[in-house]
Amino acid sequence: MDLKIDWNELWKEKMELQSKTQMNTDCTNMWKRKESAKRFWEMSLENKDRIEKTLKGMPLTPESRVLDIGADPGNPAIPLTDRVAHVTAVEPAEGMKGVLKQNIETYEIGNIDCVCELPLN
Repeated sequence: MDLKIDWNELWKEKMELQSKTQMNTDCTNMWKRKESAKRFWEMSLENKDRIEKTLKGMPLTPESRVLDIGADPGNPAIPLTDRVAHVTAVEPAEGMKGVLKQNIETYEIGNIDCVCELPLN
């Protein structure tokens, strides 16, 4: 069975639902400040087991190409880069995007692209 998913449409639906439940606040507003995103990254490093458990449950191969939507500062995108051929990390929040790009540079990762703007409207 060949299942086809319209990811663009799914993303729009999720954003519309989020907007309705959050009184029309943009979910990226919480992560505008790089300092907040940095604290989030540091807390996630203390809880690596949760990420590892998630990754172990994924059917990944060294040839896999992964799309991480809402990549945060790189979890799970950064640990994925050791296991797959390529990761595309999508992160629209300014603070998260800044920490993600910094982490990509710090860890010298070459098989990840950070996409921060998509034509979703």
